[in-house]
Amino acid sequence: MRAILYALTGLLALTVCGVVASDNSDAISLRRQYRKTIADTPEKAVEFIDHTDPEIRRSAIWQCYLLKQENSVQELEKASRDHDFMVRKTAIEALVALHLKKVAAATAVLEKIATAEKDSNLRQLASSATWPFQREIKLLRNDPSWDYSIATIKSVQLPTGGWKFILDKEINGHKKGYYKADYNAANWKNIKMGWWENLGYKNYDGFAWYRIEFKAPEKLNCNAVELHFGAVDEAAWVWLNGIYLGSHDIGLAGWNTPFDVDCTKELKWNQKNVLVVRVHDAADAGGIWKPITLNILK
Repeated sequence: MRAILYALTGLLALTVCGVVASDNSDAISLRRQYRKTIADTPEKAVEFIDHTDPEIRRSAIWQCYLLKQENSVQELEKASRDHDFMVRKTAIEALVALHLKKVAAATAVLEKIATAEKDSNLRQLASSATWPFQREIKLLRNDPSWDYSIATIKSVQLPTGGWKFILDKEINGHKKGYYKADYNAANWKNIKMGWWENLGYKNYDGFAWYRIEFKAPEKLNCNAVELHFGAVDEAAWVWLNGIYLGSHDIGLAGWNTPFDVDCTKELKWNQKNVLVVRVHDAADAGGIWKPITLNILK
């Protein structure tokens, strides 16, 4: 958080001091006029948040936050939809600062950004502040202390059919406890693996949840157990037996990218296990469309 504040305070200082510049003389003149205006009357910065120059907009929105604090949420929300990446980033960082100050309106805006923002980096910036589940994915092959060869001693492909499925148009399934192992999903629809637009949910872009029960094999002498996802279109958040395992969220490119999550401690050997996957699709087909495999590693 301190790094964000330092960076944005530096942004304001750089712009005001004239370090940010352009080869375009008109842009230089406009920025000079802007600097003079807010130096004399800082509260007039709000008049520049719709300026044609993105650097002026970016500085103005940060100045607006500094001056108005919790009363700047409306301006920050508007700026978070700006066509310029850096303007949106500045607005989101200011909203994060307000979220950490317990400003409920800022938190609500960040939750919207975390689902609506097209850029995965900005989406993660918003979601990391408000998303209640955090876990770094640590795989055996990426462990710097593990310098032995790794063999897959058993692989179990999870069923492609028999899944339960529900849309999450309000984006509040996690608040309802959809991820919990004992959640009653009797009213969820039945579905199989595949693109959901081919399975009765045509033209739906947004969030949905999958869950399935499977029995794990008898316990083996192993060093790790991982779930391998062939592909989820396009982002996924994974729980096993109610415990969060991690996410796969790299933007639109993630639709055809395999990924793994560790479940060494969470797997119940020779027992029923409950796998829950929250999926987000921003465009096209959507869904878990390639097999999921339980890999036991030695």
